[in-house]
Amino acid sequence: MIVKSRGVPQIIQVLKALLPRLDKNHPKRNQLQQQLDRRLAGLRGEESLDYYLGYLDEQKYFILHDLRLANGPHFFQIDTLLLTTQFAVILEVKNIAGKIIFDLEAEQLIRTLDNEQQGFHDPLSQLEFQLSQLKKWLTEKKCPALPLEGFVVISSDRTIYSVSNQDKEAYRKICHAYAILKRLIRLEKFHNNEVMTLKEVQRMYKLLVKHHQPLTINVQKHLGVSTAEIRTGVQCPECEFLPMHYGYGYWHCEICHHKTKNAHLNVLKDYSLLITSTITNSEFRRFLHVPTLHMANHKLRSLQLPYIGEGKQRKYDITHIKHPD
Repeated sequence: MIVKSRGVPQIIQVLKALLPRLDKNHPKRNQLQQQLDRRLAGLRGEESLDYYLGYLDEQKYFILHDLRLANGPHFFQIDTLLLTTQFAVILEVKNIAGKIIFDLEAEQLIRTLDNEQQGFHDPLSQLEFQLSQLKKWLTEKKCPALPLEGFVVISSDRTIYSVSNQDKEAYRKICHAYAILKRLIRLEKFHNNEVMTLKEVQRMYKLLVKHHQPLTINVQKHLGVSTAEIRTGVQCPECEFLPMHYGYGYWHCEICHHKTKNAHLNVLKDYSLLITSTITNSEFRRFLHVPTLHMANHKLRSLQLPYIGEGKQRKYDITHIKHPD
């Protein structure tokens, strides 16, 4: 049973909103595009694992995706956590194409693709760190001592992996996504005693969900892009030209001549991701290039958003907007 679902990580939403609003010659553009591509590949890898997890007994396995927990001032993140009455399992999912080698001595993952080699952080070290942090977290929360296990899951069955020195213990901690059910059956046979009751497991996953703290992305702090570098205006949903012009109740694109009434809704979503979660009348007018304060005021009021303050200081909460698909 999925007790915490996996949404689209905020960092992906932010990067998708940011890249079209950066100048084509922006020095960080390629770097940010590569980061988005990596994160999208990672998300696809995690989602491909869901097919196999769908075969698990919903009365036995409780699934938590994308957990971010605090140990004191520091945070640790888990791709997927499986809870049972017998054990818990962390799944660290990797979607890496090509041929990969887990170099245990260098604590590095080496990928060969198109005759080029590239190094990555060692997923086995990441897994051990997550296991130690989760154990510490559960101990501090006075949770029952549940056996903790973990696997590095290679999402693509086309990826060929090996381990330096043919280390058997390391091999036991790595598998392709299609093999995860067989690995879990082995764990059930090894940990064949129930350590917790079903009610205790339910209390544990509710506690984990309660303490989940999603990362809020600050564009300047986390991505190194200032607000002044973000291009303003409404982007055309057809040809992606920016900015569209507003008049007679419609947004007009001067390139493809597309017109629409609701293009500003996606812009406000971008604004909430890139700038802040509230907006004033004057900020709305400036960012969306609305000709007059009267038009801006009419548009904002028509959205029927909650707000604080009055007059020029009124701030509308744009996180409550229902965005078109």
